[in-house]
Amino acid sequence: MKKEIVMWLIIAVLVVGLLLGTQKAETMAVNFTANDQAIVYDANSQLNSASSISVAVAFKRSMRVNIHYLVTNLNDAGTTGFLVGIRDNSLDATQNHNKLTFIALTSGDLGIWETGANTILDNTEYTVSVTYDASSVLNDPVIQINGAVVAITEIVTPTGTINIAGDKLVIGNAWLSSSYDYGMDGIIRGAKIYNAIHSSASLADIYTSRWASYPKNSLVSCPFLKGAAGLQIFDGATLAAGNTIVDPCSGAVGVPAGDPVGVGETYLR
Repeated sequence: MKKEIVMWLIIAVLVVGLLLGTQKAETMAVNFTANDQAIVYDANSQLNSASSISVAVAFKRSMRVNIHYLVTNLNDAGTTGFLVGIRDNSLDATQNHNKLTFIALTSGDLGIWETGANTILDNTEYTVSVTYDASSVLNDPVIQINGAVVAITEIVTPTGTINIAGDKLVIGNAWLSSSYDYGMDGIIRGAKIYNAIHSSASLADIYTSRWASYPKNSLVSCPFLKGAAGLQIFDGATLAAGNTIVDPCSGAVGVPAGDPVGVGETYLR
């Protein structure tokens, strides 16, 4: 009789655990709703000494805006670094809008590349990646959307010397002229940033595995937006400057700006 009671207690505990596990939302996203919102990390020496990069980011845009950036690494003057974002005001009038865009800063004309026929739709989940060899202005980036390499258009041809080193790694915005002016309107779930080129297949695996599998080599930053200092409940919480989010790969501390909001969700489970 006692054995049966113990068995039923174990089963009851397992059932309750499963129910709680399926109902509880995981805290792994930040919702950016205003132009001045961002998560800001200090300079990353391993990233800023790189001659090539690979960047992957998961997001869902809420609505179209003029320009919004997903991941940027710029110096304070906005003269060196790189940007990954979405541009709705293509510089080329013959191009469609809603393009995923990569920008590399140089000593001359900066380089701007946009995706071809692929557009970024509202309220749609995306994992995108960009690889770029900054050793020569003759090189073009490779861009993937949801695991597939897509055609790109060179909107501005870079000249001079490329310098992709920045002073601040920013999630959800771009640091320009000591302000945040090009904020994301939507949810960013996380990013992985490498100081080397990774194959298209290995980066596609990030998407197909729902971020469970990813390259480990040369990973210098992985701002996984999961929880924040000083908050017991992350979902729906407004993130003030004290609600910092540590990058587990670099140890850098991310400081919220402009009061973005924590999101609990189950997309990546």
